[in-house]
Amino acid sequence: MSRYRKIEVRTWTDQKFRELSPLLPSGQGLWFYLLTGPHTGPVPGLFRAGRAAMAEELNWSLDDFTDALDELTSCGMAKVDFGARLMWLPNALKHNLPQSPNVVRSWGVELDLLPECALKVKALARMREVLSEMGEPFVAALDEVLAKVVKASPKASPKPKSNQEQEQDQEQEQEQEQEQQDSAGDAHVSAITAADLSKMMCAEGVMAQPAHLLLIALAEQGVTPATIQAACKEARRTKGPTARISPDYVIAIIKRWKANGEDLQVDGVLAPSARASPRHGREAGRAAAAKSIGLGATYEPKHIIDIN
Repeated sequence: MSRYRKIEVRTWTDQKFRELSPLLPSGQGLWFYLLTGPHTGPVPGLFRAGRAAMAEELNWSLDDFTDALDELTSCGMAKVDFGARLMWLPNALKHNLPQSPNVVRSWGVELDLLPECALKVKALARMREVLSEMGEPFVAALDEVLAKVVKASPKASPKPKSNQEQEQDQEQEQEQEQEQQDSAGDAHVSAITAADLSKMMCAEGVMAQPAHLLLIALAEQGVTPATIQAACKEARRTKGPTARISPDYVIAIIKRWKANGEDLQVDGVLAPSARASPRHGREAGRAAAAKSIGLGATYEPKHIIDIN
């Protein structure tokens, strides 16, 4: 049994503590600061913070802070998206497990405030894996949170546009039309949604939410309801006709099929060469989501430090 000690977050702002000799720049010092600093929130190990702000808080130079951070990222203890100012400590959740599914539900507001980026997708996917080891109620609580967080952005009120804005809109429309023509052969892929896959799973007796992160990634990869149905039937043959089957078990079958795709003829499991190459932010987001479950072409935004 591991031993744990509580550290008050306000320690870093306590007057007596701040009057002590300062913490010298080091990887160890930065590690404890990232774990317990005032930037931390209710979601263990996932928070928004900038390098300059943290360096100033520690009274370190930016170069010293960067050197210490490089120590952590080089061994995988921390991952950073500098563009979004999002930081993730992959093992933090394992050492700060929620006491109940209601604790997971309380993360909803914080997760909604964190910036959207590929690193967040990867962090949430890993979070779901950790919670799955605690039982289905914890996974269901996270899926419930994500279903509320993932929502359409409100449309802005119409207002008169200048000539320059109108010209920009025309250029964007032309680019979109060109993209649609280029991707005409893959129209069936973009038409697939996580809701379609979720509906097929439910029809086969596997309860799945449309907000399931890995289900969203499968939809972005073009996996069809027919593939989901085949995987559900395979799971049923393996588990038995009365066994309770989780969505993750079905997805694991599809991942296995993907690994052996050359020997299979399965609708929807596309080879990398059959998919359109990533272009602009939309395709990059698809590739990043797909990479979180090991499918599709590799894509790594230049701002993300990801040492495996």
